[in-house]
Amino acid sequence: MLWIVLVPSLALADEDVLVNYTRVAHDAALQGSCDVVKETAAKVRELDPAFYEASFATDQAIADCLADRVPAPPPDAPAPPAPPPVVAAPSLVPVHAAALPERPTGRPPLSAGRVVGELVVGGLAGIGGAYVGGYIGLATCTDHSGEFACLGNVLIGGYVGGVVAMSLGVYAIGSAGDETGSFGATLGGAALGSLAGIAVAAGGNDDGAAVIGLIGMPIAGALLGFNLSRHRDAVTVTVAPSGSSPVLLLGGTF
Repeated sequence: MLWIVLVPSLALADEDVLVNYTRVAHDAALQGSCDVVKETAAKVRELDPAFYEASFATDQAIADCLADRVPAPPPDAPAPPAPPPVVAAPSLVPVHAAALPERPTGRPPLSAGRVVGELVVGGLAGIGGAYVGGYIGLATCTDHSGEFACLGNVLIGGYVGGVVAMSLGVYAIGSAGDETGSFGATLGGAALGSLAGIAVAAGGNDDGAAVIGLIGMPIAGALLGFNLSRHRDAVTVTVAPSGSSPVLLLGGTF
């Protein structure tokens, strides 16, 4: 900043001129131009030593410059408050397949308790299915010529209904827990057992053997078909974010 100091004559050295000198020196001191302050101080002291001592030299900014103390700059506007710290969201830790417990593979060992359950539930389901199938056979019969005209329809409907329901019972118990099998193989085994039972009943004169063949062979075929196709249930593990932590979604294939 260029400071221009006008030096009036002694005749003009009235109080207004001295006050103007003081104002100029004060502004120069605030800008750090202490050379201008000292030059002006010499002129004011020469013009009016009393004014110099009473007013000029008592100005704090001027006094700092005369004592070679750089005056502090005027205070700036207060700094804006710092923004609040940003808190990062909790990170999700990926779950790798290696971190999941390994499940045994292959066909699980045969359980006697499970086979007994398949046998009992399959037999009870077969009785209910035979009743429903016989009723359906009777309802679909159109021959009303005699008391036993619809007997064939009832026997066929009851036998088919019993075989299907028996297969469902065996499959339901066998698929409980972490094991499963093929319903098609179960029903196919029951159907083959039924055909074998019908052949035994038709080819012999032993009523006991016929009953065993017609009832025992279908359920034996269902048990054989299911357990030959039995395997561990495949479980699919999917990791999905929920809220602030991963969630494991489990699903099985049947």
